[in-house]
Amino acid sequence: MTEVGLWHARQGQAPVRLMQRALPSEKDLESWIESDPSLIAPGLHAVRRQVPLGTKVMDLLAVESPGVWVVCELKKVALEREVFAQALDYVARIDQLSRDELAALASANRAGQSQQTRDLIAQALEREDNGEGREVRIVLAGVGVSTDLSRMVTYLSSKFEVPIRVCTLSAVASPDGDGVILIRDVSDDTDNTVASASSASTFQERFTSVRNHFAAHNMTPLLQASESIFSANPNLYLRPWKKALMVAPSANHSRCLAYITPRKGGVYVNPVVEAMEEFFPSADMSELESLPVNEIIAGVAGMTVWAHTVSDAIGHDPGASDIPERSPWNGRDWYVSFGAEDIRSWVDAMKYGFVSAGGGDWYSRTLCNVPTGAHIFAYIPQAGYVGAGVVTGPAVPFVDSFLSGVSDLESTYVHPNGEIEFVLPVKWFKVVPISNAFTGVGLFANQNSACKLRDTKTLARCYEFFDLGTAVD
Repeated sequence: MTEVGLWHARQGQAPVRLMQRALPSEKDLESWIESDPSLIAPGLHAVRRQVPLGTKVMDLLAVESPGVWVVCELKKVALEREVFAQALDYVARIDQLSRDELAALASANRAGQSQQTRDLIAQALEREDNGEGREVRIVLAGVGVSTDLSRMVTYLSSKFEVPIRVCTLSAVASPDGDGVILIRDVSDDTDNTVASASSASTFQERFTSVRNHFAAHNMTPLLQASESIFSANPNLYLRPWKKALMVAPSANHSRCLAYITPRKGGVYVNPVVEAMEEFFPSADMSELESLPVNEIIAGVAGMTVWAHTVSDAIGHDPGASDIPERSPWNGRDWYVSFGAEDIRSWVDAMKYGFVSAGGGDWYSRTLCNVPTGAHIFAYIPQAGYVGAGVVTGPAVPFVDSFLSGVSDLESTYVHPNGEIEFVLPVKWFKVVPISNAFTGVGLFANQNSACKLRDTKTLARCYEFFDLGTAVD
């Protein structure tokens, strides 16, 4: 680790240098890392410490997205090559455990685990149940690293892709003398190294294998839909991962932002919002909160919406630090997409005061998030903005809404797949027929059924078109 000097400075006083100290006991180090595993690697979640593996005891077992086990070996001194052999032994012992034995080992500390940790454990076990295999990697942490170990790690990771990370720590005395300040090199957190394969041909072979796996499940169109959207975003990097497609940040190809793999009846998707927040702090988390987590998407339309939501929330300018700040939301205005399909009618919506969405949880989820009192601007895809109004109540299933007793509706509001159509009641300020929809270059549109409308140019032009002035009374 590069030597650094730290000083504690207060206004009006001379700076005081903080002197380097030895790390405390390994027991203390384990406790700190168990409480916050990001001390040694981002994205880790502690499963259990002092893990019994036959006649040996492992320092810490962790888990990370998308369901990967992590063997953590910790030393308060410099890391030597013997610690690597020790960690490999733990990996081998974990690999030899049955699925149920590993589940029991991981659940022994269930009371001390966060819900996110428990979810990741379940995800790791589910991946195994679905034939994706068990994935285990290594993190070694200590004060410095020997030349021998550094050479071994570099060779094995680059030539044979052995999944191992070395973390070097140091400590200085805290200003009050009570405790220490821990320091680690965080450059690897945004390492641009391609963690894919030792050669381009091998990388393409793996991609071909993943595509064949999707094809075997008749899910090629869904894979192609997601690939085309994510590959167009320079902030994102696609890599084959076992039997899945992993979406990673361009700044670090080894970190998982989203995980996509075929399942019976659809494609299993899992966005890792924690990693998105880390690499893209300007991303609109409110949009990401609407994403299905650990769910199966059955059609191309749903996959397209899902992939667009991830990509649009992250932004498309190269580099996380270059993503422009989004306009602040005014806390009131919402965008609502009203799909003009056979199952719903804009004529009905204008006449009776409502918007609706449905056909699956993905489509209705965001509409149900729109609160009473919100101001909405209704948009019909391929047409434009057609209405502005205020929400007068929560979204409810069509059969429970005021529309269920209306006899002269133009549409049925019934989906062929049996899913529910949700109705959101609205008092319109102004509506126009589809033929008079307001459209133009640069107007905001989104694949979600509803989202916060923060685009200032679109808001200004919609306020003008719907004769609302600069604010709605």
